[in-house]
Amino acid sequence: MSSDWPVHDISEDYLYWVHMFQHMALSFFVPPLALIATPAWLLRTIIGTRTGYRTLKCFCHPVVAGVLFNGVAMLTHIPLLVNASVGDGFWNGALHYGLHVAVVVASLLMWMPVVGPIQEFRIGVPGKMIYLFLQSVVPTVPAAWLTFAEGSVYDAYETPIRLWGISVASDQQLAGAVMKLDRWDVPLGDRDLHFRHPIREGLSAPAKTSDAQPSHPHHRGRRESLRCLDTGGRGPLTGLSPRSWRRRQR
Repeated sequence: MSSDWPVHDISEDYLYWVHMFQHMALSFFVPPLALIATPAWLLRTIIGTRTGYRTLKCFCHPVVAGVLFNGVAMLTHIPLLVNASVGDGFWNGALHYGLHVAVVVASLLMWMPVVGPIQEFRIGVPGKMIYLFLQSVVPTVPAAWLTFAEGSVYDAYETPIRLWGISVASDQQLAGAVMKLDRWDVPLGDRDLHFRHPIREGLSAPAKTSDAQPSHPHHRGRRESLRCLDTGGRGPLTGLSPRSWRRRQR
């Protein structure tokens, strides 16, 4: 939805705050849900046990993944890159989708220590809380920059056609607000989902049945018949054959 009509067309040609909503979906909605839905055996099969495993483990380290995620977030707000990625040319579109791929890959790495399918890549619950909180600190800089900027920051969005009557200044302020909200409210929602209603670890074990529960006489007789077969064809304590033992039970 975020990479197709109408969100993609509006975010590329008219409103920058819709572009920020698009990045929010690619960073905080798609990656954690994709990782939760991925079985561990499938990912282990893909990465193997040697070079691929060691490489992914290195990039999924909380420090490395956090730096990459926030670095890509800052990179995607540089005016030169934003203006170059918006346009109808082939290289404009290639750069645009390349930035989206970088956002998704960095987000997948960032979420691996929290909800990743490989258990040894995850960190403890207190570490997850601190880790997710820190992801909302660095983006405060571009969010504040967009919110309090005087004049147009991105020339590509200074178009004469103002969709829904939203001015350039209001568009930038909304973009800053969305960027700040997707770094606070969405991680808080994901923390609530993961810590209060865990999906992977929350499967309760089946209830154990007591051995002292009475059984039906018919079932008890069948079990005794099977026990006769286990004693060499003779009933317990009587020396009767299984057929005679069943007849006596009736």
